[in-house]
Amino acid sequence: MKLNYETIEKEKSQVSLKITVDKEEIKNEYEKLISDVQDKAEIKGFRKGKVPRAVLESKFKEGFLTDVASKIIDNAFKEAIEKVDKKPIAYSMPKLENFQLPVLESDYTFELIYDVFPKIKIGDFKKIEAESNEIKITDDDVKSEIEKYQKEFSTIKPKEGSIGDNDIVNIEYTVNHEGKEFYTNENEYIYMDKKYDMFKLGEDIKGLKKGDEKEFSKTFSKDEIEKIADKTFDIKLKIKEVKEEVKPELNDDFAKQVNEKFDTMEKLKTNIREQLAKYAENLTKQKIVDEIFDKLCDTFEGEIPQSMIEEQKELFYRNIVNNFGGNEKKVEQYLKMQNLTKESYKNQMEESAVKEIKRGLIIQDIIKTENINISDDDVKEYIKPFITDNSKNIDEIIDNYKKNRQYEMIKEEIEIKKAIDYIYNNVKIKKGKKLTLDEFNKQSDNKKKKK
Repeated sequence: MKLNYETIEKEKSQVSLKITVDKEEIKNEYEKLISDVQDKAEIKGFRKGKVPRAVLESKFKEGFLTDVASKIIDNAFKEAIEKVDKKPIAYSMPKLENFQLPVLESDYTFELIYDVFPKIKIGDFKKIEAESNEIKITDDDVKSEIEKYQKEFSTIKPKEGSIGDNDIVNIEYTVNHEGKEFYTNENEYIYMDKKYDMFKLGEDIKGLKKGDEKEFSKTFSKDEIEKIADKTFDIKLKIKEVKEEVKPELNDDFAKQVNEKFDTMEKLKTNIREQLAKYAENLTKQKIVDEIFDKLCDTFEGEIPQSMIEEQKELFYRNIVNNFGGNEKKVEQYLKMQNLTKESYKNQMEESAVKEIKRGLIIQDIIKTENINISDDDVKEYIKPFITDNSKNIDEIIDNYKKNRQYEMIKEEIEIKKAIDYIYNNVKIKKGKKLTLDEFNKQSDNKKKKK
């Protein structure tokens, strides 16, 4: 196609692509369309395929020109975009500016605006200082992990007595607010050692037995979720079933049940302590990395296009849907309990989306500026721990990966890991406090709440 084009960088990480298509291209496309229509046209007073051109143009010329414009713009854009340096972001739809129909016997010029990856500038991460806390693994940490295994291998059996702290209770209940039904559930399980249920009924049913009924009022503080915060409800419930958890005895047989490699409790405890130490090391590193990126994000300069933000917000939403097994109806119910819709949730996530995008752009900038490249050997080392079929040759596996997008995805993962490691190894890290694992987790939770 005969065409000329020029690009102009605009604000907010947008590019204007102005394309001029030669008049001969317009004329040829128009003539081809007229010929095709003439062959098929059926208009009263004329035989099929015999409608004069002048009649067709008098009735449909504007429509013909619209079709020609659509085809010319589509083909010319595809051709020009292959040649320009600044290409559109995959999820950004180019927008046609000030559309006008082509004029026969004249060149046709049109303009498209699209989003591109932003130019960014960040501070020198090598000048950043971060604090590294030392996490000490205690006997209580090991005990806590053993209790998790104990719970995992517990059995459940019906209970005839009063509801206790660790029981599982099946109830049916109705909740009224100001005389109107607010919520009802005929089959809800209450885990007495958790507070999963919206109305936190554990303390209210403690001591009851199977078949017992109870009516009471309950007022929630302003700190609860918006739907129930600062409100009083009238609740009527019935205990349908009570079950208790029977935990296995902590002995050598239990150790073997957890993992056949451990024939004694002492060996299991030693392994747990070693695994917790590795976990703590990774946790400390992740905290430092997060702190570094928070500081780098504060130095970020660049205009992030809205299309990138919208895409990231959608990814956040899709993650929730995936967590609910792909069931969007359940997600709607979950959001409704927090007085949110899909759109209001996504709007709420805008700040987090911007931060996530900044982090990704910073990583990509460091990959580029520090010339981080990934070889086949890097990919081989990365995938070795995941290969379960020893009969397969690793080179064959790599070749299979190369035949699809999987190879590029693995390379991107390794690039990101290398970039993060590079940042981590080039910042100033000062000694922090000595903390237990529990203290470290509480400190991290408090920081998240403040954010």
